Amino acid sequence: MIDMQSGPEQGRIGWAPPDDCGQFDDDLAWASLGACLNRVADTLEFGGTFNDLAPYLTAERELRWVYRDDEEIEEEGLLPAPANRSR
Repeated sequence: MIDMQSGPEQGRIGWAPPDDCGQFDDDLAWASLGACLNRVADTLEFGGTFNDLAPYLTAERELRWVYRDDEEIEEEGLLPAPANRSR
């Protein structure tokens, strides 16, 4: 979610989970789109989570972000997306 309101915080990146409204808390927001995308790339490259969501692959090899304790993982046979490197 991008904050488009006029003011000094315009353009900041927030988080809008499917079951909630937009959040711009310090731990759920980024100063720029580049910073947000860097965090996504780090998660895909090194493993881990992005805002409590982990990358998984479907049987069709499509990327899906789900909570690690989500029943969808087992129900749909999702596999953890492989991390390319470790830190």
